[in-house]
Amino acid sequence: MKVIAPGDVEIDLGTVQTTPTVGITDYSRRVTDDFGVTTVVERGFARRMSVKLALPFDDVDRVQQSLAALRATPAQWVADDRFDWLNFEGFYKDFELDLALPPLSYCTLTVEGLAETSPGLDTGEDAAPEGNSSSFSLLHPVNITPAMLTSTNIAEAEFPQWSNVATYALGDRVLKTSTHRVYESAIAGNTGNDPENLTGQWIDVGPTRRWAMFDQALGTLSYRFDTIEVTLAASASTRWR
Repeated sequence: MKVIAPGDVEIDLGTVQTTPTVGITDYSRRVTDDFGVTTVVERGFARRMSVKLALPFDDVDRVQQSLAALRATPAQWVADDRFDWLNFEGFYKDFELDLALPPLSYCTLTVEGLAETSPGLDTGEDAAPEGNSSSFSLLHPVNITPAMLTSTNIAEAEFPQWSNVATYALGDRVLKTSTHRVYESAIAGNTGNDPENLTGQWIDVGPTRRWAMFDQALGTLSYRFDTIEVTLAASASTRWR
């Protein structure tokens, strides 16, 4: 295994003894509110690799000093330059010396890559082409705006429209088509308080039935007793997959 430090300085760390352990650290967030609705915020991820190395006893001090100099410094870590997952830029997190006796010493090194937002690309002809990452990919959702929703047969009328002259009891529910949200009255005698302001008189329950299918939350859904029809108009800059 080797590390390429800034300035293209190549440092030999030793021979990989067993199959490296690889994985990812996901920085996405999942938050569940008081109504049981889970919202997922997709963020970047970082690759993670742990390897066991064998190096000559006389090289232990050299390797320790080299790694100490690389603290908080991004570098290219290469366990096997044929495979993308064993060759990436990042920081080392842990270095442990398991046995420091001649003629060989055994060390464990853990490396974490810099945060990424998408996996590497390939032609898709091979699930794992040599020297590249897998063709397995995640499909990123498209944010649907009111201008993009041309038509749908799901009515936005499961609750009455909010009226600034009506008086609502505690627990009454209304909707606003301007926000495509459903609100529940948090007080009795609720009159003239716009639920969009959420000043303590209303609770945001979630999207309307028409728009539930387009939000970023798990646990909300659009439904109809027969076929659901939706027509969307994509902008020229939107990539549909």
